Amino acid sequence: MRKNVYFLIVLLATFFMPCKGQNAQKLARNINRSIDSQLDTLTRLPADSATFYKRVSRMMKNALLCDFYDASPIKGGGISSRYRDSNGKRLLRYVPELENAGFFYYNKRQNSEAMDYFRLYLDCSESALFHKYELNNGQVAYYLSLLSYGKKDFTQAERFADVALKDANYARDAAEIKINCMHNRLKTHADSTQYLIALLELHDITPTNSVYTGMLLEYFSAPGHENEMKQFALDETRKHPENKETWALRGEIDMKDSKWDEAIRSFEKAIDIDSLYVEAIYNTAFCICSKAAVLQDSLQKSKKKLSKEDVKVVKAKYEEGMKWVNLVSALDPEEKTVNWKRLLEQIEKVLGKDKK
Repeated sequence: MRKNVYFLIVLLATFFMPCKGQNAQKLARNINRSIDSQLDTLTRLPADSATFYKRVSRMMKNALLCDFYDASPIKGGGISSRYRDSNGKRLLRYVPELENAGFFYYNKRQNSEAMDYFRLYLDCSESALFHKYELNNGQVAYYLSLLSYGKKDFTQAERFADVALKDANYARDAAEIKINCMHNRLKTHADSTQYLIALLELHDITPTNSVYTGMLLEYFSAPGHENEMKQFALDETRKHPENKETWALRGEIDMKDSKWDEAIRSFEKAIDIDSLYVEAIYNTAFCICSKAAVLQDSLQKSKKKLSKEDVKVVKAKYEEGMKWVNLVSALDPEEKTVNWKRLLEQIEKVLGKDKK
């Protein structure tokens, strides 16, 4: 953030270029007189107006410039800072006006103007002029991060998010912006490693945050991360055995590997936690029917014709699956959560209960 202050001061210094022989103390005095005049003008202006905010901005930039010259070394190497205390006290009330100005333009969707005021607010908050006072950096930094992210300036967005992370009121939202910035800047293996470590840390802090869980699943779903996905699911059920989603995830991974018994056990764990967990109930039905199909294929390969006992065993499996599907149909009659009707039709066909 110091970099911003430096460039601001350099820019402003061009408007106050001294004549030959004029020293920093004289410059500080002249700029301070300008601040006196600006303060007098502001008292005659209505607040909450574009004109008021522009003049506040100009005055606060002068204040930073004045402090820069005021703090310049004098003979002997000392620093006088004649105006720092007085300017800090009399201008403090105008620092929040920079935040107000930011939101004034933010609400008008004039984002560039909003960002200028928010940046100046942070520059003031980091100036020695206002070090004695507690300012609202977290909120301002969060909105700067948000606006920077909207402009796809992920480097700046992450930098401001780091500031907002220090404020407990904005830490959670700032963390989401930061991790999304990291995601959008993935280029090297090192980037991916840092991203994954940061994401896992955030997930451990707030394991129920669906945003982080979703981002982790997206990362692990990429080709080449199958083993990491399995390990993640295993670790999650160990660390959070009360979380139904972690058991469901573990079940889904076993489903992909056709490990039907293991998958069923995981889904049943999820259902024990939430007896109305439609997705887990449906997946249990699917796994049971898949087991029945595997059994049927196995029996048919070993025999020319299935015996009555074999048919009875296979149908019993499908009957068991049908009980779970019927439960799903009662909980999700309009198939808003899962498409269970197709599975039911397949079961009915095997059992000879389909309508002709």
